[in-house]
Amino acid sequence: MAHKVKCPVCEERFYKSEVDYVKKGKRYYHKECMKKVEDTKDANSLVYKEELFDIIKKIFNIEYPTPRIIKQVKSFKKKGYTYFGMQKTLEYFFILQNNSVKKARGGIGIIPYVYDEASDYYKKVKQSKESKNKEVELEQKVVKVKKPHKDSVFDKRKVDINEL
Repeated sequence: MAHKVKCPVCEERFYKSEVDYVKKGKRYYHKECMKKVEDTKDANSLVYKEELFDIIKKIFNIEYPTPRIIKQVKSFKKKGYTYFGMQKTLEYFFILQNNSVKKARGGIGIIPYVYDEASDYYKKVKQSKESKNKEVELEQKVVKVKKPHKDSVFDKRKVDINEL
């Protein structure tokens, strides 16, 4: 007998055998709901939440996010941080900068302190990628130089060294 699963988008329960579904991680989505999520893929979508939890599992080498981490994520979300931003902050701090996970003591409390720094880093990376792809056109500027007159002041002041 099949069991019911819950779509995290519409929160409707359904049997997998009766409905077309998409499995993302350990969650089951209606195909229509997944299309909506992908179409409106913004920094607060459920897809980014799943990716945030995936990176947390990878960094802390755990099977599931701890209740402490889930509480911190909810708290940061209420304070205005996005799932995408939290994910990129953790990647920046723990993976790119290679900081110790032991100092984190099983939490992600570093996010408010490193969020802006990580944001600046990823903005610079994006700008450098965009500038690589751009073709630069240089303008040719024509500069005209006037020739000095023969009867200039400097010609009259010439002194012959042999005469001295």
